[in-house]
Amino acid sequence: MVDVGGVPLIARTIAALRRHGFSRLYVNLHYMPDAVTEYLGDGSRFGVEVRYSRESKLLGSAGGTKQFERFLPQTFLVAYGDVLTNADIGRLWHSHALAQADATLLVHRSERPWECGVVEFDEDGCVTSLVEKPARNAVTSDWVNSGVFVLDRSVLDLVALGENCDFSFDVFPAMLEAGRRIVAVPLAPDEYVIDIGTPAGLESARVRVSR
Repeated sequence: MVDVGGVPLIARTIAALRRHGFSRLYVNLHYMPDAVTEYLGDGSRFGVEVRYSRESKLLGSAGGTKQFERFLPQTFLVAYGDVLTNADIGRLWHSHALAQADATLLVHRSERPWECGVVEFDEDGCVTSLVEKPARNAVTSDWVNSGVFVLDRSVLDLVALGENCDFSFDVFPAMLEAGRRIVAVPLAPDEYVIDIGTPAGLESARVRVSR
């Protein structure tokens, strides 16, 4: 609900998803949930259908997604709520299908990769390592997880219902350990990803949308 250029970020995210053909959205709620439900309602005024999950305790990115498992299609998109991006989600979706991957991550370069999920991948885009928020002296790549990715529903088999679990800390490393296929899709030169979770990031997002 944070204001980005006069519009709540969630409205910008929904508009972007709708442009790429997404019409059914699932929104995870914990802190001040009524602010979101009162603004979005059932989603109809935004041209989408919205369903909610209210967490009484924080379940993490994967634990929260697990709550929706019975409603999700075989392939679905996850977009973190604190990310502003103009990335071509259609390209990400197509890349996932083409690669026959279990997970396909949108990745971008960061000047502060130790604050993110650091991703290493080979020339074919296959992810070989993903370490969430490594020590600064242990960073091996400036490519990071953007918080936007496509998943096969079978990935949620690795997540226990009702338990706190994170995609970057828990699920993706377990997938790599098990030999599951994760693919990285880099941002195009004209695309951006901005994490608004810091004052600097929020200001950067506001400047970007004002251009």
